[in-house]
Amino acid sequence: GLEFAGFNLVNLANNHILDYYEEGLFDTIEILKEHGIAFSGAGKNLEEAKKPAILEKKGYNIGLLSYTDMAEIIYKGNPQIMFAARENKAGVVKRPITFDDSIKSDIESLRKEVDILMVSLHWGIEESFEITESQVEFAHNLIDNGVDVILDHHPHQFQGIEIYKGKPIFYSLGNFIFDQNDPENQEAFIMNMEFRDNVLVSLEGIPVRTIGKTQVVPQKGENAKNILEREIALCKKLNTGCEIKDDKLVFDLGN
Repeated sequence: GLEFAGFNLVNLANNHILDYYEEGLFDTIEILKEHGIAFSGAGKNLEEAKKPAILEKKGYNIGLLSYTDMAEIIYKGNPQIMFAARENKAGVVKRPITFDDSIKSDIESLRKEVDILMVSLHWGIEESFEITESQVEFAHNLIDNGVDVILDHHPHQFQGIEIYKGKPIFYSLGNFIFDQNDPENQEAFIMNMEFRDNVLVSLEGIPVRTIGKTQVVPQKGENAKNILEREIALCKKLNTGCEIKDDKLVFDLGN
C-alpha cells in the first residue's frame, strides 16, 4: 500500500516502532527493503540505526537523518522495554536534548553526499498547536549547520510552518493515517516542495482529512477553508507568509 501510494523514504525513529519488540522492527525493515522504500532512524544496533537514508530522484541525491524523543523512557510490557538503540541493542536514534557535536557530525558526514539534506524529528507536545522555544532553537541550529528541510511529527495535530533562511521547518504535519477520533487529529497537510539547483523555489500545502481511519482525502471548498485559515494563523506566529489559492496554501519563500 505504501509503495502504491508513492512513498519512497520514511523515518522509523518514533515511540511506537518497538511496540512489538525487535521482531516487529525487523519485520518492518525487511518489508521496506522488499518494496524499495528507504528508511533511517532505527536498526539492529546503534550504528545501523544512525545510517542515513539516501534516495536518488530526478538527478538529485536526497538524504534523510531521523531522530526521536522519548527513546529512553521505559515502557510497560513483558518484558519492559526502552527504545533507544545501543551498540549491541536494536532500537531508535535518540534526539539529543540540545544541538550537540554528535548531530553536527551526522550532518557534516551526510552533507558531502547529498544535494538535499532532510532531518526528521519525532518530538513536540501531543494534542497541541504549541511549539516550544527549545524546538525553534534546535531547528534553527539544524539549518544553520547545513540542513535543507525539517520534517517533524508526534503532536497528532498540524502546527505552524516556519521558513527560516529560505528553508522550511514543518514542526508537525499532523497525522497522515491514524486511528484517532478527535476531528483535529484527522486533519493534516501534504506538502509539495519544488527545488531548482538545490534551492527551494515553491512550497504548497494540500489540506487532507482521514476518513474512516483508513483513507486520506484532500479537502475542498468549505471543508478546506477552516483548516487552511487555522494554518495561516499558526504560520503567522512564526512570521511565515502564506495565502489560499485553489484550496491550497501557497507560501512566500522570500526569494
